[in-house]
Amino acid sequence: MVRLLLASLAFFTLALPSVAQEPVGTVVGWHADSGATPPLSAGWVRVDGQLVQDVGSPFDGLYLPDLNGATMRVNGLFLRGASTTGGLEQDALQGHAHDSTNNASNGQRYGICPAFMEPGFGAAVIYRAANVTVAGPIDDGVHGAVRVDDETRPTNMSVVWILKTGAGELPVGSVVAWHPDFAPLGSVALPAGWARCGGQVLEDPQSPLSGTRVPDLNPSARFLRGGVTSGIAQEDALQDHGHSVTSDVKRKAVSGTSYDINPGSADPTRPATIGARDAKSDGTHGAPRVANETRPVNMSVVWILKTRLGAPLPEGALVAWHNEPAAKLGPLPRGRAAWYPCDGTVVQTVGSPYAGARLPDLNQPGRFLRGGTSSGVFQADAFQGHWHDVQHDAFSYQFNLASGNALWGGCGDDFQVGALSIGGVSGARTADETRPANMGAPWILYLRGNRGPRAAIVSGATPVGPVQ
Repeated sequence: MVRLLLASLAFFTLALPSVAQEPVGTVVGWHADSGATPPLSAGWVRVDGQLVQDVGSPFDGLYLPDLNGATMRVNGLFLRGASTTGGLEQDALQGHAHDSTNNASNGQRYGICPAFMEPGFGAAVIYRAANVTVAGPIDDGVHGAVRVDDETRPTNMSVVWILKTGAGELPVGSVVAWHPDFAPLGSVALPAGWARCGGQVLEDPQSPLSGTRVPDLNPSARFLRGGVTSGIAQEDALQDHGHSVTSDVKRKAVSGTSYDINPGSADPTRPATIGARDAKSDGTHGAPRVANETRPVNMSVVWILKTRLGAPLPEGALVAWHNEPAAKLGPLPRGRAAWYPCDGTVVQTVGSPYAGARLPDLNQPGRFLRGGTSSGVFQADAFQGHWHDVQHDAFSYQFNLASGNALWGGCGDDFQVGALSIGGVSGARTADETRPANMGAPWILYLRGNRGPRAAIVSGATPVGPVQ
């Protein structure tokens, strides 16, 4: 009888769906607006800046951050890796300058075109651009039509960020990052009840989402951002901006005679040709990183959608963890269902298939996650390469003769204006990196099925993979 009871309990335990595996504080995206998504599971709440009122939760009495833009922002936030939760950052474009097409050193100059001048008569004229301003970004002929907006962001789709406050199963409609190409996993299959986010129509009679279209996140390599509704796609953009301009107009002598430069009248018939061309360092924010898109530093993942209740979380799942207040939440679970911070350290577990495996380094470099057909590909941040038009008025400047001698001359090779310099960004938020508005949180990796002793972490290890 006892033997039968034990066997029944063992069978019952194996047959139980894998629920509540995620640690309290887990943050994932939720495709709430598929048209068929069931209500949010118990133990999960939207991350909308609200006060948590749940005496059974370590978050009881605490205000959550507003990741979805429900109270404070028009647009929601992205998530990036960090050692602890809560650091908010505005979006930023990497600071940069541009080469100028009006630089005396490359042979382009403004000259004077003196007429025949009798003794004591008028003066030669030099044409110079005045009221110079740098207009918004334009196509540079290499990186495509420039996408600009009032913010800097990567290509993305909105989700509703949700947080686990207590016991409760990961909801249907959850969008989770998956790292199937984590080498120690080998060939790992996606469990039933999950679907890759490839834009396909879901055909699963056991799922409430059957017949709806799964978001296209992986083929289009999208990032996730918070929103009050889910499923809204945005293309990447860099914040519209101009640049500062400096011009050095010098006096120059001809045949030993100096001339004063005095402002004359506007002359629109002699426009100067000026342009801000390829991006270069502004001397402060490092060498510019440009590409065909605007993106933050990131690692590729395969975004997957939970389509059924009771579906086990796949090994290699990556989630964000709201680990404050740390005193109430405690350490990450370890053992049979183990979670590891993605900090580039090595897992050591005797008898475990993960022994010696190095975890991806996402938290210290502050990486974001983006969709892909494979996982574990690193990218540096970049902004879309662009040029600028330079707007100006063509002003004439009069050279008054200092003596009564007549001046003969052709069009102005003896006179040149000093270099026109396109300086740093103006009218936009800048930093040493390109990034969207975000909150930092530790990325943690799920490695289920450890059969050896409790795992240990070796700190101070070299991060995984080079930045590409």
